[in-house]
Amino acid sequence: MTETVQIIRDGSGNPAFAVLPMAEYERLIEAADEAAGLRAFDAYEAGRPETFPDDLAQRLVRGESPVRVFREYRRLTQRQLGELAGVNQAYISQIEAGGRSGSVEALKRIALALGVELDDLT
Repeated sequence: MTETVQIIRDGSGNPAFAVLPMAEYERLIEAADEAAGLRAFDAYEAGRPETFPDDLAQRLVRGESPVRVFREYRRLTQRQLGELAGVNQAYISQIEAGGRSGSVEALKRIALALGVELDDLT
């Protein structure tokens, strides 16, 4: 390719323009379009919210503890979740059993540890 490219220099002798065959120009435009499409797809994927399986949704609809449902979905023990969220394992257990509702601050930390929104736990 380089032997078919013509370089046009400015008054100072610096390269200013490159003239290339039309087929090479069209190939470069196509490659740039493809790269832009890949970047757009990657940006879409990065910003797309996580989806959950139907059985998880059904458990939530049946009224199971959202903390338990998401904890089990993430394959965490109560102890592991407690460590990640900075709360006691017994506190997690009480929230899951319905004995405590959990403070907003604790639920925020649990939601963060589970990778869900606070609203998903309430």
